[in-house]
Amino acid sequence: MDWLNSLMEINSVLLSLFGIGIFGGLYKLTKNTMKIVKEKKEENKQNKEILHQLFLNDTKQDERLKELEKYNKMADRRTEYLSKAQKATLHNAIWNKSEIYLARGYVTIGELNNFDILYHAYKAVEGNHTGDMLHAKVKALPVKDEGILSRKEVR
Repeated sequence: MDWLNSLMEINSVLLSLFGIGIFGGLYKLTKNTMKIVKEKKEENKQNKEILHQLFLNDTKQDERLKELEKYNKMADRRTEYLSKAQKATLHNAIWNKSEIYLARGYVTIGELNNFDILYHAYKAVEGNHTGDMLHAKVKALPVKDEGILSRKEVR
């Protein structure tokens, strides 16, 4: 118990010199430490809530991205089908017009101009060799300067 008496004497000296003793200092230190621990617990709680909210937002974003991917796949398929339909329509127009011009034995300036536009559109959508052959046959026909456009009007 000698050490307790020594501690009490030291405490008395500190109290008289600084206005605070060992026990008072320990109390204040413990109180401040508990305050810091409480603040850190509250900060950790807030951080957990923020992380949870970020996780929820990330999950929602992932779901939206999956929906967009599904939509993009559908749009890609639709675009592919529309491209095929466009190619088929152009092929049909080239075929029908070629049949008329070749049976008639000539083509007018306006018809040739229109036919060239169809042919180049067909080639742009990767039309096949049939379009090339029919285009060559129509281009080889005699061209008459009659119809709704004249040579001067076509460039």
